[in-house]
Amino acid sequence: MLKTLIIDNLALIDHAEFEFDSGLTCFTGETGAGKSVFLSALKLLAGQRCERMSLRPGTSQGKIEGLFEFKDALLETVQAFLEDNDITPCEEGTLIVRRTFGDKQKISLNGNLVPLTTLKALGALWLEFHTPSEPQRLFQPSVQIDLLDRYCGLAEDRKHYEKLYKEYTDVRQQLQALKAQVQLSPEALAYLKNQLQAFAELELSQEAIEQLEREFKRISQKEECLQILHAIQAVFGETPGLNLSLDQLQNHLLQLASRLDTAQPLVEQLQKARIELQDIEAACEQEQNSFDLDPEQCARIQQRMQIWLDLQQRYGNSLEQVLSAKESLTQQLDNAEHGEEKIFQLQSQYELCEKNCREWACRLHKARESKIKSLEELITDCLKSLGFRNPKFEIALTIKQELDNRGLSSVVFNFASDAALPCLPLGNVASSGELSRVLLALKSVLNDVQSVPILVFDEIDANVGGEIGQKVGCLLKRLGQNAQVFCVTHLPQVASQSDHHFYVTKSVKDQIPTIQFEALKEVNARCRELARMLGNPDSASALQHAKTLLEAH
Repeated sequence: MLKTLIIDNLALIDHAEFEFDSGLTCFTGETGAGKSVFLSALKLLAGQRCERMSLRPGTSQGKIEGLFEFKDALLETVQAFLEDNDITPCEEGTLIVRRTFGDKQKISLNGNLVPLTTLKALGALWLEFHTPSEPQRLFQPSVQIDLLDRYCGLAEDRKHYEKLYKEYTDVRQQLQALKAQVQLSPEALAYLKNQLQAFAELELSQEAIEQLEREFKRISQKEECLQILHAIQAVFGETPGLNLSLDQLQNHLLQLASRLDTAQPLVEQLQKARIELQDIEAACEQEQNSFDLDPEQCARIQQRMQIWLDLQQRYGNSLEQVLSAKESLTQQLDNAEHGEEKIFQLQSQYELCEKNCREWACRLHKARESKIKSLEELITDCLKSLGFRNPKFEIALTIKQELDNRGLSSVVFNFASDAALPCLPLGNVASSGELSRVLLALKSVLNDVQSVPILVFDEIDANVGGEIGQKVGCLLKRLGQNAQVFCVTHLPQVASQSDHHFYVTKSVKDQIPTIQFEALKEVNARCRELARMLGNPDSASALQHAKTLLEAH
């Protein structure tokens, strides 16, 4: 349940704070007052992408913060989700969701920064939206079969089946890939062996590759290095060379030291320096000699380096990528040469997985079949309460040959507003008002097995009114017994049945339109708003009608 909501600088909202409770909460106001902006805040908290236009004009930063309380099974689900994502768990069932948007984008759950994908995944656990376009989802076979399964209580059975189905599809893909490899043409097989031969030319270890790269770099720069080394030797040996100059310097220092005791340390320093210079000369001579390489050895280094560069270009720059490619090609060759036996083994595993899948799919199908009649009757009765005199609602359940992630069942929801009319798939129902009522009937029937704690209805009562509006309000109130329901409505018949009522207005603040929310807690305030919705807040008859609507609930 959403307990507290704070909104700053969202669209035309300057600042708004809400305290919510369970039951049905309605938002009413003039057309264009901004009722749906509240719903936009919920969508952003549930992971919808934020557009720049979401910011209030003249501001650079906005914020939405919600405090949720979860209980029982849903709390366990949320805690498991938080644990899986390394997020601080709920204390006493409380979750704090904070999202800032604008120049700086930031999302946090219980104080932990998270990406948008995590927020969206969490939002699917607590929020379900229903809008005038929502009935279009009812046309999708996957949605229809999920609704049927929810009514049948097949959540755990579905999880088990989906695990079996994933194993089945994984084995099927392996088998198909293996068969393709076994059927390689002689040319493809020869190409595969040729590729693996290139790998065999190299020792593929980090140390060996680094050594190869050093050797290649050395022989690639041979001429330049030799020129420099020759120049260094010339400095030491040619007339007047460095060694001769140092001999002269040493003689001078010895003469000086024979006359000045303080010059003796200079002689010692020079001797040490000459030893170090001799080491440098010897090292350079050794380096020069090391370039006296066998031409065949140089050719082998260049050849191996070219192979390594070709492997990098083909399979990736890192050693790990190249090794992974080698392993994959080795496996392909092994499959091609010894795949028949592997195919036999994998075929047996595939047949067992398919058998298990089909058994569970048939089990799901039978469970669905056993509940169809009762669901049809409940929805039909609910449709009658929503103003259809003699409606028909039928669920066509057939079994397919091919498995999918929901089993072998094919489900189609069929509807006719009157028994005299042909019962057609929901996609053939033209009236959006009729579709909205069908959706509401489904939600009402499935209320006891509701999967999310917060339901949002944005003008779900569009295109209905009068007595039907009264029935819509009754069903929304009933949904509020098992879930927290938020509803934007223009019908006084619906608003009068709410447990909590907010009136939305728009005024001008600092020359910018501003949306304001007023909690209508007093009876007189609610009566006046209902009278406005009925046509005239100053009419005595409208006020009396509004009072009657409130007293009826």
